[in-house]
Amino acid sequence: MVTATEWSKEYHKWLKEEIIFSTLNNDVIRIDTPFYDRHNDSIILYVIPESKDKLKITDGGYVLDDLEAEGISITRSKNRKNIFFSQLTSYGVNYDERNNFLYIDSTMENFSNDKHRLLQAMLFTNDMFLTATKRTKTLFLEDVEAYFDSNDIRALEDASFVGTTGMSHKYEFSIPGSQKRNIPDKLIKVLASPKNEMYAKVLATDVKYTRNVVKPNTVFYTFINNQEKKIESPILSLMSNEGITVIPFTERETFTEELRA
Repeated sequence: MVTATEWSKEYHKWLKEEIIFSTLNNDVIRIDTPFYDRHNDSIILYVIPESKDKLKITDGGYVLDDLEAEGISITRSKNRKNIFFSQLTSYGVNYDERNNFLYIDSTMENFSNDKHRLLQAMLFTNDMFLTATKRTKTLFLEDVEAYFDSNDIRALEDASFVGTTGMSHKYEFSIPGSQKRNIPDKLIKVLASPKNEMYAKVLATDVKYTRNVVKPNTVFYTFINNQEKKIESPILSLMSNEGITVIPFTERETFTEELRA
């Protein structure tokens, strides 16, 4: 089994990998990122120049086309479409319905942060909706929301923070604490696939670069969907090493009082 230290070294090495830029026809720039999809292929972005300083960053339709190849359509279900658009808005990402593209209208000044936000949105969409097979009536995000509602846990949706690198990092839920009662703020991530090690790295990275810009006693959690599959050991090791409390969804009631406090 991979130890926490070994896993930490591996993901820090991954963080430092170089992004490869290449120029295609019509001055379109292709970006091969160090992020990998479920096929173990590098996730690719495209930058389309629109004027001297304005540009469009897009996935070229990859995310939704890949999901549809698995028989998963986000836009045909009204409920899933609403969730999809809500999450895109929280990431500041747009959807080109005609071409099935995810994109951000950006500038040279904002390029790095916008590229990061688009990658986050792509990885989130893939993780959340890939597990939503035809027989699945709800998304894992909805399951977590329902748990909060049924237990009167005052969770707020979609909190974002600018981390130490200047990049923005998004959390699906936040629970405000109380300084007077010495109750810490709680920031919560959601991992729909318990085998998605790549997205787990992204979650850990968000925490790593958020920790120094929030209150010192802030507590970080990740709900992981273990309803059908066991959580991979490297994911548990990574979360533990970064000080992130894992909440396996089948054991969520164990954490109710802690989250409600």
